[in-house]
Amino acid sequence: MRLRWIILLTIGYYFVVTSYFIFYNMTINNIYKLIVLLLLFNFSVYGQTGEITYKITHPEEHDDTDDEMKQVNNETTLMSFSLIFNEKGSFFEKKRNVPQNKYLATMAAIITLSKSSYFQNLESKNIYYNYKIGNKEYIVVDSTKMNSWTLSNETKNIEGFTCYKASKNEFNERNQTNYLREAWYAPDIPVPYGPAGYGGLPGLILEIEIRKGFVYYVSKISLNEQENLELPKLKDGPEISPREKVILMRKNRTETDD
Repeated sequence: MRLRWIILLTIGYYFVVTSYFIFYNMTINNIYKLIVLLLLFNFSVYGQTGEITYKITHPEEHDDTDDEMKQVNNETTLMSFSLIFNEKGSFFEKKRNVPQNKYLATMAAIITLSKSSYFQNLESKNIYYNYKIGNKEYIVVDSTKMNSWTLSNETKNIEGFTCYKASKNEFNERNQTNYLREAWYAPDIPVPYGPAGYGGLPGLILEIEIRKGFVYYVSKISLNEQENLELPKLKDGPEISPREKVILMRKNRTETDD
């Protein structure tokens, strides 16, 4: 019942925003920003909790795919992931499983961006995750994963929900490479979260390609089944930016080599 009221209120907000656009000739980007703000306000006022389970696909294998990559791909099929959220934010983590090879399972976690657990803050639209450099634990604060999306009118059905496509280019400080991220979000589930720290869209991300062929997809959706849902906490540590993380990693590697 609560979700139905949220959806009705969201539709009402869409109507108000559209009318405002027609009357005042707003730009499309301003409309998107206003819709996201209204959704965030709607969510924070009325509250909602949920747990989403994701799985991940791997690229299609060919005759020339080496054996190690095939084993890494097999490790990804054993993985599943949990996203839980409340009125303050969300927490994403890889569920525990028994790997066939610990080293290759770690490689699979790195490739799928799931080696860390991510906290998404609803108010700041930042993500936070722990990262250990040397013997010291840090909290990395990243503002890119929940911003700078380009929205599309392209749609497809996922688990009975009409989803819209969004994409963004993301720059990796470590290898100085741009990656294209393509996501499909469901406005009927008006929470701005998703797997691996991605979010900030006007609806839950049900599917996202984080590397070519590696696609997170939703396998179970549970909404409002637990009141007063508490999110896990990250380990304490000084906060750093992604760029500062790369600088500290390079410094630590140099000191280790010496």
